[in-house]
Amino acid sequence: MEKEIKQIQSWVDCTKCGIACRNKVFSRSDNNLPIKYLFIGEAPSGADSIIGKPFSGPEGKVLSLLLDASGCTNYVLTHLIACYPSMDNSRSSYRKPRKEEIENCKERLDILIEMINPKFYIALGKTAKNNPPSGITYHLELDHPYDIQRQSENKQKVSFNRNKNRLRSFIREHTDG
Repeated sequence: MEKEIKQIQSWVDCTKCGIACRNKVFSRSDNNLPIKYLFIGEAPSGADSIIGKPFSGPEGKVLSLLLDASGCTNYVLTHLIACYPSMDNSRSSYRKPRKEEIENCKERLDILIEMINPKFYIALGKTAKNNPPSGITYHLELDHPYDIQRQSENKQKVSFNRNKNRLRSFIREHTDG
């Protein structure tokens, strides 16, 4: 446990890239062990960086509804990077994380994966899909919840239901017993 505490402290103190921030966002769990599913998004939102938990803003509500509607339990939510990437150091000018920022955060993600040892990896969006953590292959890709919630109401429903059905089917296919 002492090793893990030192590793977590090194994440908190990290300044490897230009977006090193005070309010790092690491992971969130439904508190059921063992962890079966690791959902990986691209980067924290402004709301995430204020609250300190991934998927805390409006996109988090969409993801929570999706997880509940799919019957998903035993999961952890995290991002490729731990700091909010902004164009001008404000919480209102989000940009996609750069390759070097993703690379700088890979060790953190690798250690998290080693600590929780999930059975399945699920990418949330194209950035996560195109930048998998070291040595893993995603088992499923879903639309990023932000992409779902910013659509028109009718398209939101279609996209939400498509993702819900894909996740529900995946869970059913991989249920023990």
